[in-house]
Amino acid sequence: STAASQPSRVAKEYHNLTLSNRRMAPLTFSIPQIATTDVSTSGEQQQQQQQPPLKIQIHQVDASEPEHQHNTGFVMWPAAVMLSKYIAQNPRLVLDRQPGDVLELGAGCGLTGLTAAVMLRNQQEQEQIDGTTTATSASCNVIFTDYNPEVLENLDRNIRLNQLDVKSHSVVGLDFFDQPEASQYDDSNEEAKEESWVDMNGTRRTQVGLVLGADILCYSNDADLVANTLVAALVEGGQALVLGGDEDHRFGVKGFAEACRNVGLNVNVRTDLGQETTTTTMEQPSTVIDNNNDQSDGATAAAAQQWEHDLAKTNGYEQGYNFTMFDIHKPMSKKLR
Repeated sequence: STAASQPSRVAKEYHNLTLSNRRMAPLTFSIPQIATTDVSTSGEQQQQQQQPPLKIQIHQVDASEPEHQHNTGFVMWPAAVMLSKYIAQNPRLVLDRQPGDVLELGAGCGLTGLTAAVMLRNQQEQEQIDGTTTATSASCNVIFTDYNPEVLENLDRNIRLNQLDVKSHSVVGLDFFDQPEASQYDDSNEEAKEESWVDMNGTRRTQVGLVLGADILCYSNDADLVANTLVAALVEGGQALVLGGDEDHRFGVKGFAEACRNVGLNVNVRTDLGQETTTTTMEQPSTVIDNNNDQSDGATAAAAQQWEHDLAKTNGYEQGYNFTMFDIHKPMSKKLR
C-alpha cells in the first residue's frame, strides 16, 4: 500500500468495525406500563402506583439504513415502539384476549411481540404466586412472523436475549402473498369461516386471538394483502392492532380501512397516538388520589424524556411524527353469538 492509500484503508477498517459493533450491541427499550391502583385496608383511599417499565432488548440485523423492501425488518422503526407502549398501557388487550395465541405480523426485530410475551410471562408468574390460572395465560404463546430468513434468525436471537421460553414462543415464516384470498365474511360462507393462515412451508396454522402489526402497510398493495391475512389468521371475535406512520409516510395506510371492511372486518381508526401520549396514560383508573404531585411530575418528565430517547433510536423518527392505528375485529358468526 502507498502512503496515500493507507489512511483510506484504516478509515474503511474503522468504519467496518464501528458498523460491526452497532450490529452486535443490543438496544434497550423502556416500555412504560399503566399505573395500578392500590386500595387501603379501610377501602376509603386509592393511590396510583407506577409500575416499572418493561425492559426489552433488541438486536438489529443491521443498524444501517435499509435500502430495499426485503431488508426493512433489519432495523427498528417508530411504530413498533408506539404499539409496544399501547399494549403495555392497555394490558387487557393482551391478557384478556380471545382464546388463542398472539401473532405478530411482519415482526422485524420483534419489539411488539416481545413486549406481549413479557407481559404474558409476568402475568403467569403472578398467577403462580397467587395460586390462580386463567384460560388465556395457560396457553400464552407468541408467534413471531416475517418472510426474510435473516430477520427470522434474528427474531429467534431476540427471544433468547430477553430470556423468554423458546418452547412457548415460535418464529415462523409468513408471506402475505401466500395467504388465501379473503371472501366477504358472512354466515352463509362456510369456506371463509374455516380459513387458516399458511406459513412459508405451506402448512396451515391455527387461528389466533390477537394479531399485532407495526409498520406493515408500507406499499399500496399491502392494504389488501394484510386484510386477507387478518381474515385468515384471526378466530371469530379476535382482534388485530395495526399501527404505522400516517398516509403521508406509508402508501398502504390510505386504503387499509376500506380493504378490511371489504372482507367483513370491523375497523376503528385512530390518529391521535402522537407525541401527546408521552405524558398521558391511555388507560386511567377511575379514581386517583395523588399526594405526591412533585414526585409524580418529576417521574412523568423523566418517563417522557426516556420515551423520546427510545423513539430516537429508531429509523425515520423525527419530532412531530404522526401515527395511524387500526383497531380491527373479526365478527362472530350468528351461530356463536
